[in-house]
Amino acid sequence: YGLWSSIRIDALRGEQVLIRLAGAANATGSYQLTVGAEAGIGGRVTAEDGGAPIESVGVRVFNDDGAWAGIDWTDSSGDYVVTGLAEADYFVGTVSGASGFLHQLHEDILCPWGPPIGCDPTEGDPVVATLGQTAVVDFELVAEGVISGTLTSASGGSALRGTVVLYDEDGSQI
Repeated sequence: YGLWSSIRIDALRGEQVLIRLAGAANATGSYQLTVGAEAGIGGRVTAEDGGAPIESVGVRVFNDDGAWAGIDWTDSSGDYVVTGLAEADYFVGTVSGASGFLHQLHEDILCPWGPPIGCDPTEGDPVVATLGQTAVVDFELVAEGVISGTLTSASGGSALRGTVVLYDEDGSQI
């Protein structure tokens, strides 16, 4: 923060908190103390089949312009919380980790590779973040499917080296 200092504490409305201000190397001068509430978005990421928590999933929050606003990683219980948000509408999606699972936007919108690479984050349902509260957004991730096989020559059936490209029903490369 350079010459700016910052601290974040959890306090309840009406709770007294003592804050001591001191200058670096006994420096003196004027100061500005800003106290305010923040909004948060948190929840749990689980597997769709069975509901087991998924650890180490990145959950990213985007503002209404699709710009990054915050990120957190799920713990061993699948829980995450992104704090420090202003009161506004946000878009939330899983972005990394979760090997073997398909990423998605809130509310159950599949997003290959996670937003913003795999899809526009503003295609998800907006989440209202309110000061002093944590909006709950849970995700149930779908397990990835696996396609495997051997590429062979049509004449003779010998194995070939190459790349197989998959397309969905709309003709889009997946």
